[in-house]
Amino acid sequence: MSASASASARVGTAVSGSASASATASSEAGQSGNPCGLSPNDWCAAPAGDACGQHKDAASCRADVRCAGMPYQGESVVACQWDERGFADNCPAVGCVSLGGEARAIHTLAGALAGNYVIEGFPSDQFRCPECAKKGRCACAGDYLVLSEQKRKPHKPLDDHDLVVFTPTPGALDLGKRQRVWVRLTDTSFAKRPLNDAKLRSFEPAAERAP
Repeated sequence: MSASASASARVGTAVSGSASASATASSEAGQSGNPCGLSPNDWCAAPAGDACGQHKDAASCRADVRCAGMPYQGESVVACQWDERGFADNCPAVGCVSLGGEARAIHTLAGALAGNYVIEGFPSDQFRCPECAKKGRCACAGDYLVLSEQKRKPHKPLDDHDLVVFTPTPGALDLGKRQRVWVRLTDTSFAKRPLNDAKLRSFEPAAERAP
């Protein structure tokens, strides 16, 4: 298997919005004696108190709309085609965790494994591909919005407190209003940033915090 195929086949742990889910999957010993999740036969424990930990197989986890799969992290001959909940038809899930959970700060996603996360922030920019991209005359990575930890003016350079979130409806989130957002973090950044891009899964208004 080529190095590029191996890299594309590795996908991180789907998490419940807290660092503990990722730590659980990576620190437990799997059936092969390696960290849990590297063997396709592993079933990794969810964080303590996670209701989705009651599921002991991928089928029951997938049937529970509150839950997401922990994607297999080992090697595969072909790249795993994960859906937004951490399941794939050509690769196994190796555990089950809640989609909800405590929201993570955006900057903590720098270097995080691909998977499901819950974050809170302020939509600060919205971008739609120009007409030339729709006609194939120019390149465009896709429609997206920028979610920021703090309110910021639009069109400012991005830093590690800003997350690019791809969605076909970037205008659905009100600019400047705090949102609780469910995303799937990818393993790439179209702008080559340390913080990888994400795909929008769901969102709801979040309570404003006291300054």
